[in-house]
Amino acid sequence: MRYITKAEFSELAGVTTAAIAKACRLPKGSLCDALTRTGKIDRSHSKARAYVAKHSGEMVPKDSPAPIEGPERSQDVLDWTLRQIASYFGNSKQFGDWVTNRGKLAKLREVEIKNQRALGKLVSRETVRSFIFEPISGVHKKILTDGAKSIAAEALIMAQAGEDQFQIQKAVTDILSSFLVPARDQMARSLEKMGEK
Repeated sequence: MRYITKAEFSELAGVTTAAIAKACRLPKGSLCDALTRTGKIDRSHSKARAYVAKHSGEMVPKDSPAPIEGPERSQDVLDWTLRQIASYFGNSKQFGDWVTNRGKLAKLREVEIKNQRALGKLVSRETVRSFIFEPISGVHKKILTDGAKSIAAEALIMAQAGEDQFQIQKAVTDILSSFLVPARDQMARSLEKMGEK
């Protein structure tokens, strides 16, 4: 998270909370400029990064990008008041940066999805529904209706004729295959045709 409590920042820097409280005291505290109006510390602020580097020995590059913080879903912000936005983001520039970065990420995600589809590594929900779930559902219904009747009739005839369990089991397998194999082949042909487009 970009904005963290003083206690969380003390853990990050490896110092006591008292040391952080002292560094946040106005007017000369070294972390004053990194404080938000809500009392949290902006860990991406240059003074906060310098403080961590000095006290933890962790080098933080000057040009390292600030983390993109904000709600998981952009539309959540639409219900916020201006006060909530200002409290969370600190100022309008930070909010603007977040909106801009979210837009860039959304466009990048769109390009990645198109690339994955072009490579055949990603298919749409509609394709899966049409070519996989609907045929499976159809064959499932046929097995439970026509298949069940055929199996019952064939098993009864074979049992009355004195056939053994192995022969009856083979007959049931053949009946089930007569429903499943054509459905499987149809799905394979449909997916091949879709891949040719």
